[in-house]
Amino acid sequence: MADAKQQQQQQPQAAASGVWKTAKPFANGGVSGMLATCVIQPIDMVKVRIQLGEGSAATVTKKMLANEGVGSFYKGLSAGLLRQATYTTARLGSFRVLTNKAVEANDGKPLPLVQKAFIGLTAGAIGACVGSPADLALIRMQADSTLPAAQRRNYKNAFHALYRIVADEGVLALWKGAGPTVVRAMALNMGMLASYDQSVELFRDRLGAGEIYTVLGASAVSGFFASACSLPFDYVKTQIQKMQPDASGKYPYTGSLDCAMKTLKAGGPFKFYTGFPVYCVRIAPHVMMTWIFLNEIQKLENASSAAALLPLLAAPPQPPQATDGGVLAIMLKTSDQPPPPPPSDMEVDATGGEKSIVRFSINVLELMREAQMQHGLRHGDYTRYRRYCSTRLRRLYKSLKFLHGRVKYTRKNITESTVTDARFLHIVFYMAERAWSHAMEKKTAGTNSQQRIYMLGRFRKAVKWATLFSHLCSLKGDSRTSLEAEAYASYMKGTLLFEQEKNIEAAMTNFKNTRAIYEELGKYVSIENQLLCRQRIEEVEPMIGFCSRKLGGSALQAHELLDLEKEGPAYDLFKAKIEAVLSETRSQQAASMTEFSWLGRRFPITNAKTRVSILKVQQLERDLNGAATESIPADKKLAIFDKIFSAYHDTRSCIRNDLASAGNSENIRDDLSGLDKAVSAVLGFRTIERNQLLVSIAKSKFTKNRDEKNEKITKPEELVRLYDLLIQNTTDLTDLISSGRNKNEEENAFIQEYELKGLTFRAERCFYLAKSYSSTGKRAEAYALFCHARSIADSALQQLANSSDKALVQDLKVLSDNCRSNSCIEHATGIMEESVPEKLSKGVSTMSLSEDKRKEDFLLDMLESYESALGESNTKLPCCIARFPPPFQSVPCNPIVLDMAYNAIEFPNIENRMKKEKKGLLSRFWG
Repeated sequence: MADAKQQQQQQPQAAASGVWKTAKPFANGGVSGMLATCVIQPIDMVKVRIQLGEGSAATVTKKMLANEGVGSFYKGLSAGLLRQATYTTARLGSFRVLTNKAVEANDGKPLPLVQKAFIGLTAGAIGACVGSPADLALIRMQADSTLPAAQRRNYKNAFHALYRIVADEGVLALWKGAGPTVVRAMALNMGMLASYDQSVELFRDRLGAGEIYTVLGASAVSGFFASACSLPFDYVKTQIQKMQPDASGKYPYTGSLDCAMKTLKAGGPFKFYTGFPVYCVRIAPHVMMTWIFLNEIQKLENASSAAALLPLLAAPPQPPQATDGGVLAIMLKTSDQPPPPPPSDMEVDATGGEKSIVRFSINVLELMREAQMQHGLRHGDYTRYRRYCSTRLRRLYKSLKFLHGRVKYTRKNITESTVTDARFLHIVFYMAERAWSHAMEKKTAGTNSQQRIYMLGRFRKAVKWATLFSHLCSLKGDSRTSLEAEAYASYMKGTLLFEQEKNIEAAMTNFKNTRAIYEELGKYVSIENQLLCRQRIEEVEPMIGFCSRKLGGSALQAHELLDLEKEGPAYDLFKAKIEAVLSETRSQQAASMTEFSWLGRRFPITNAKTRVSILKVQQLERDLNGAATESIPADKKLAIFDKIFSAYHDTRSCIRNDLASAGNSENIRDDLSGLDKAVSAVLGFRTIERNQLLVSIAKSKFTKNRDEKNEKITKPEELVRLYDLLIQNTTDLTDLISSGRNKNEEENAFIQEYELKGLTFRAERCFYLAKSYSSTGKRAEAYALFCHARSIADSALQQLANSSDKALVQDLKVLSDNCRSNSCIEHATGIMEESVPEKLSKGVSTMSLSEDKRKEDFLLDMLESYESALGESNTKLPCCIARFPPPFQSVPCNPIVLDMAYNAIEFPNIENRMKKEKKGLLSRFWG
């Protein structure tokens, strides 16, 4: 019975609590608006007087102080408070209720700006409908003193104004001008409410601003947009509400649209923004103070609620007992409690059913990869990534209020007891990443001994933070998080030891530990995380291989080192080491290199740097032309070509430096000049190979359509430009080889071969130039170019009749066949695309009864013989297919009657009507 009485007492309390929870947003909004109105009322009064045409803000203020006193600024305050108690209560409360419903429907995610704007429009319409009577009373009370004494209404207060309006004009008069009021309110609230929520998310979540700066900044943005959106509607609304009938009882405006059109016609669009500075000064502070007051009210409510809950939280939990209410009573008790938040970044493990341990979950590898790729390391920019880590740390400190003092720096350590949120683990992680990126920035920039000491210090700091991160994750994280953190810490330790070169065995142990963890994690995670684990393993493998070869004592071969060399943030660690080992290996091999051979000629090499550069080029060329060259992707080949060109340029630089310091020794200068010519020829030869690779890539995309990845297809003009480069490269190479006086057989054969290749490139260029003309509809030009390309290809085939280059011969045959087929296609397309109506109209307009002296050959008259329908190459006359219209033929007919009676007709005399020539005196005298 006692429990039943207790339940009966709790039911009204629960009902009251539910009513207050629903009404709280409305009450908070109304109170905050009324407090803001008490401060803004003087500015609002000046704004209304300006819109009524009493002058500028200074003039209106002086006149009001002189004529009406200070109390005139607060005239209509009761109506303003009533308006806020109705209008602001309805709009802010409905906006918050609608926003909560929308967020709940959106699964707790933030709403997009479009939905916020729509909710703001709806809330503004609701508030305007509720607050329109109070708004009407406020406007009339503020404008009453500007009317002549005989026309003043002399309202005592807002309630008296409402009573008089109902008594004199009827109940519906309370909503006079409600149309423009609703429209203006919708515009104002769309700018105010939507921009405030969006600005709060910007300042708080993205910029990491504190509570004060967030509220002030978001309020200022909200006030500006509210002013800009609502002033034109406010101007129309004010004109409608203050208008009075004339002597005949007619109002100056028939409605809002009529008022807007007349205002626009009289003063232009800027007339609607009359008093904008004062309006903005009035609206923006009112909006700012409304939000500030609302924020403070909510803080007071939260503080009082927390104080009321402290005794309940301190009391030990009591298990529910089954009473007469049974399960229903327990459900009633739990239904009033809000549902627990979803475990997005944490998991709860129950231990013994009494003590709960919070276990945070962080996908360390995904977090690291996403941060690195989006903030600089996609392009190897460690400076940008370090700055991002600093910015991210600053935002985390502010959001967690984990600051180190404002005036004096007081260090705060992150321990197990400190970690009450997953973001504390993020702080430790980004501290390690910032130190690591700083060290890598110094490493990639090139370091001397002093900078190397600083770089190693950064690596040690990264290891310290990574170790702390692993320790905290083992205590506060779940099993997967602790494993990923351990792998991260092992990688950092291996990096430091690898860079110090003191304990390679320990470095390899740490790298193997990292690899083993990621191999195990890859078996149980999602597909995306499996790919990330695979990439991480591929980054660690070369380091393990380098360390094992170092520990084994075996000499590292050049091709093995090149296999280890890849791209990415992890490979920047040992790139310098690989280069150093490769340079040392090349120096040892270069000691035995004494000469350079090219086309049967041998040139001595005396400079050690030149030898090393040439040896580097030869190693790269072996990789490019090796047995596995077909499996190398095109972009990788292009990268190797770039390295080859760089090495050849270094070689030429060394040779020319030797030439400058050779003095007057003719033999040395001749040898160096010959070596420079040979290296330049090889460089030109490799340039042709690289451009041929680019042509093959472009041809592979020439016939493709755009796929799902929107891959760009090749245009014929791009191939024409590539063949222009090839023709120029071939000409330069043959000119360089033929510049010598005494050429041997190999040089003559090389010149002949590349002259034929140049002819082939010209045929290919002519073919794709014809393709370009064909794509623009120029059939005659395309036909001629296809024929010319075929003639060049046939000429090259005749010269290659006894050649052993079967691939080049086959390519020329395919090109000749393509030229022949495309020329036939262009011929047929040109005939089908003839514009018959234009030709007919032109023929009719040039008809003549006289026989044309020019002899024309028509296609229909010569069907037994073939003639080109495109016309001759040296004339611009149109093609002649058939004679149209048919020629005139004589037809016998009877004679006309008038022709027979012509001699018998007597015509009247008209001499008297003809103008007679006047003669002078002399002309008359002489007859």
